[in-house]
Amino acid sequence: MELRSYVVSLGERLSRIIMIQALEAEGVRAFGIDVTDVIVTNSVPDDATIEYNMTARKLLEL
Repeated sequence: MELRSYVVSLGERLSRIIMIQALEAEGVRAFGIDVTDVIVTNSVPDDATIEYNMTARKLLEL
């Protein structure tokens, strides 16, 4: 992952952790996934396009 993309996505990755904690504090079972393990793109830094068919297959594996 390019440094700029990593920094820009930091808020999204942190909000996942915060949301899991908030849900669990309310008694809701929650878990997080690292979307970089699921979403497949064409790997163009800062202008990636999602490969929807490959991403759908990975989602089904969860």
